[in-house]
Amino acid sequence: MVRKAGKIALAVIVLLLLAGVFQGLLDRESNGWSGEEGGFPAEYTLLSALGGIRQYLAYVLFIKTDNLHHAYYGSFEQEAELLPYLVAVTYLDPHYVDAFYVGTEILYDLGKREEAFRFNLRGLELNPDSGDLRASLADLYLREKQYLEAAEMFREALEAGELRFLSRDFVFMGLVASLKAAGRREEAARALDERVSNLRAVLATEELDPVTQADLVKGINDLESLREASR
Repeated sequence: MVRKAGKIALAVIVLLLLAGVFQGLLDRESNGWSGEEGGFPAEYTLLSALGGIRQYLAYVLFIKTDNLHHAYYGSFEQEAELLPYLVAVTYLDPHYVDAFYVGTEILYDLGKREEAFRFNLRGLELNPDSGDLRASLADLYLREKQYLEAAEMFREALEAGELRFLSRDFVFMGLVASLKAAGRREEAARALDERVSNLRAVLATEELDPVTQADLVKGINDLESLREASR
């Protein structure tokens, strides 16, 4: 699936890059070049032309694809059609973490387990500081019932730094669930304590609307009751 998607993606990329290059050249010409008449200016190279254009094309392509992803959610046949475009995004901009994240989810839901792991790992190789892709990989381990591997990766996701695609509470939830499933009750209890502390920090430091604040307080109280009952 990924190999076939890669071939389609390559064709999409070529077309997009050609369109981007011609647009860039037209923009340059309309603004006037300061170099010798009839030639390219010395500082203007094809690579510099493609840099920003590639990232912009990746952004536009992902937004359109992600909108379809939400519209097609639950329809595996329709979501499979989105894979070539997500792959194209990752070649246009290898640091577009969201495309790796969504593509991994679709691949696994389609039953392409090994391909989902490979795609996720490729994303991590290109974006080693991504907490989101670590959490995505942890979720794959959890769904494969590899609970200790999942717990380790959820912990790495929390330590990786800022999470762009996921909330820290979601990752803590996965960590606690993994440790419980692995039979690590004491570690799960400590992770639950960390989860409660994280939510308290959110409550104390972030400006929340009254409804969200009330829901958060209720969630903290429910977790503390669960924590006391499990001791």
